[in-house]
Amino acid sequence: MKAAASKLSLLLAVLAAAVLPATAQYTSPIARGARSGAMGGSLFYEAGKNGLAADYRSGYLLAAMGERGVRVQVVTGSIGTAMAAYSHCGNAVWHEQQVLLLYGMQASSWLHAAVAARWLHRGVDDAHYESHQWLAPSLLLQATLPGVTLTLVGGTRPWDAVRPWRWHMQAAYSPSRQWTAVAEWEGEERSRLRAGVEYVYADSWMLRAGVATHPVVMTFGLGFCHGALRIDLAAEVHSLLGITPQTSIALWF
Repeated sequence: MKAAASKLSLLLAVLAAAVLPATAQYTSPIARGARSGAMGGSLFYEAGKNGLAADYRSGYLLAAMGERGVRVQVVTGSIGTAMAAYSHCGNAVWHEQQVLLLYGMQASSWLHAAVAARWLHRGVDDAHYESHQWLAPSLLLQATLPGVTLTLVGGTRPWDAVRPWRWHMQAAYSPSRQWTAVAEWEGEERSRLRAGVEYVYADSWMLRAGVATHPVVMTFGLGFCHGALRIDLAAEVHSLLGITPQTSIALWF
């Protein structure tokens, strides 16, 4: 049961990040959640068999950029792996809404496959208003080995005629219940590396740290879980733009 929950957790993390990507304005998409935000933005998301989750993110407070983001998500493991999520982010000049639908199944004892579709609407109000919308599919393959999980995600970027494809490759290592380390390569407009580590104390408290490149940011965070309730806090620190705090709250059944 724990192994199945771990596979579902990583699966949802990867797809949420892969099909709800960062835009040029929104460097770290809120779809990753505060646990991910504290670990360099690596593709992790805590999930259970069924649950609800919500996130809030306030971008770069010291730079007064005014970016805000919210996300709500519904997950069920009763019919394979299914997820629906909605997110909104933006400021006074631009805004973005995204809807994600995902479905995955266990292809074998060690391989999981999933497909997802994302609808994206983006509006810009800079002297005159422009509105665009796209539909982007994605595919995930995930191999689970003793202590290691390897994940590959491929998807489309229909808003970019020059770079219409996106790729994510990740390796996660958990030598024990207390420690998790993850490293990720993300290929979109440019290559980006992410890495993070998590330590679990007394099965209730989580300490996290991470780093990401292009741009270089340091990340930190805390987590607390009690029964079905989970609360995560994260801070992304940019040398020039300041601090981006993020909060996630979830109920997993």
